[in-house]
Parts: sequence; structure tokens; C-alpha cells
Amino acid sequence: MKTANIRFAALASAALAADVVCEAIKATDEGHWYGVSFELAIPFLVSALA
Repeated sequence: MKTANIRFAALASAALAADVVCEAIKATDEGHWYGVSFELAIPFLVSALA
């Protein structure tokens, strides 16, 4: 793999990770007393990878 392709793949992966974190934060209920419910972002992640 060429260096440019590796950099693009790394940027795309980082962007997807950031999007998943944002979706998890949005989906986390205010009553959740600690952290972020990343499980709630799984459907978003699966659709993004499909």
C-alpha cells in the first residue's frame, strides 16, 4: 500500500471513530449516571461499515 493510501485510510478510520463517539454521546440517556453508552452506537457503526 502506498503512503498516500495509508494516510487516507488512517484519516477515514479516525473520522469514523469520531462519528461513532458522537453518535454514542447523543444516544446516551441523561439518566445514565456514568460514561457513555457505546453499545447504543453499534447500529450506526454497522451501517457505516456496510
